[in-house]
Amino acid sequence: MGAASDDEARTPTLTPYPKRKGGGQFVTSGSHSIAAGNGLSGGAAGVAAVVSVRCRDSRNEPRTVGGDVVLVTMTAEGGPSTDAHVIDNADGTYTCTYLPTFASANCKVSVTVNGTRLVGSPFPAQVVPGRTDARQSEVFGHGLNDGVAGQPNRFTIQTKDPFGNRCVYGDGQKDNF
Repeated sequence: MGAASDDEARTPTLTPYPKRKGGGQFVTSGSHSIAAGNGLSGGAAGVAAVVSVRCRDSRNEPRTVGGDVVLVTMTAEGGPSTDAHVIDNADGTYTCTYLPTFASANCKVSVTVNGTRLVGSPFPAQVVPGRTDARQSEVFGHGLNDGVAGQPNRFTIQTKDPFGNRCVYGDGQKDNF
């Protein structure tokens, strides 16, 4: 038999990722894995949102080892994307935490395991503005500069959270000034 060509010698052997302990053939299946937590529905700007991912194999059995590639991304319509910080708990579960900063009623939370989206992903979500921050808020109107003694002066305060999102309140919520 002749020697292998240079191209054949350089071609790596591909194996499924992640490799299961004991060399079995069942690997993590993104379409069988599940996600839960308040981070799937969004949250408030400036408040950490958490998503827990429980990986399962193609037989729908829970995984008992880590090593999977789990990605969670929250994307606000018309705004930026925020990637979660993922902690591999080394037992087939992952704790994913992201900090939304852009308020939007139309967000999506995408969850993938080893490049495969979980069933239901991307999940619809909403991020509401955080608490009012006086340093970011704006005051404007004629009442700031002009006035007549004994007459009311009117101006507007546009409240904003620490990230510059406009605070809009309803159902009896309000800021006291």
